[in-house]
Amino acid sequence: ICVFLLFISACIVLLDRQVRPVVEAMSISYAKILAEQAINTTVSQILEENDISAQDLITITRNSGGDITDLQVNSILANRLKTSLSDGVLNGLLALEEQKLSIPLGTLSGIQLFSGWGPDIHIRVIPATYVDTKIISTFTSAGVNQTVHRIMFRVVVDISAIVPGYVSTGQ
Repeated sequence: ICVFLLFISACIVLLDRQVRPVVEAMSISYAKILAEQAINTTVSQILEENDISAQDLITITRNSGGDITDLQVNSILANRLKTSLSDGVLNGLLALEEQKLSIPLGTLSGIQLFSGWGPDIHIRVIPATYVDTKIISTFTSAGVNQTVHRIMFRVVVDISAIVPGYVSTGQ
């Protein structure tokens, strides 16, 4: 009986070593897709609701000759937009809760010939996340006496896919 239990334990450990990398890779990939969808939906929704344009974020000061002498970012509006983006993405990700991921048994085997074949094994994936939004303002030379000013909002999502027995992380 001890030899049989030892054999079964060894088989389980070997199977886990074979299956773990596939499950981790697929679960974090799936979690990243969910995060990207939440970001895209939130950005579109916030820009549409607030009807914000580049002119709303920048105040241009000109001299008496009409030349631009100063650009000032409307920091109150920019910070309000940053907060809305962070909150919207986080709420979108928190609303996801538990997701189901299906992986064909042949893919879990690790044998290339069987990849994508066989019955699906259903795995529960729980996305856990952290959202960091930054405002990036850059000036780039665009030729003689020309400068391009860009204001960007960089949304970084650190996401973990919690699969029973595993935790995979990504960005």
